Amino acid sequence: MLRADLLKENIDGEAVLWAEQRLLALPQRRKHLFVLSDGAPVDDATLYANGKDYLWNHLREVVERVQKSGEVQLAAIAIGREAGPLYPVFDQIDAASDLGGALLSLIERVLISKAA
Repeated sequence: MLRADLLKENIDGEAVLWAEQRLLALPQRRKHLFVLSDGAPVDDATLYANGKDYLWNHLREVVERVQKSGEVQLAAIAIGREAGPLYPVFDQIDAASDLGGALLSLIERVLISKAA
């Protein structure tokens, strides 16, 4: 994700659904899904066939459904582009070098909000 020279075709909504299903299969009571995103759900074939907003709309619907179910808590870090406002807890950073501190801060915010 961090290499600028590699194509990044990804379907963010599908990735969130896949991760949610894996978490739901675990026995732990508390389930948290931390999303790292470059802020660009992209798949050329999908966008060509369905329009430029299709993957964004799908991601938005998936995030809303996961939030509404309440079984998995979502949080996200957007790297370089704005994707965070889709998620209930998010942070945005400009560079991958900021990821470590941002991730620790996000985890702390999620755990503190759950303890309160």
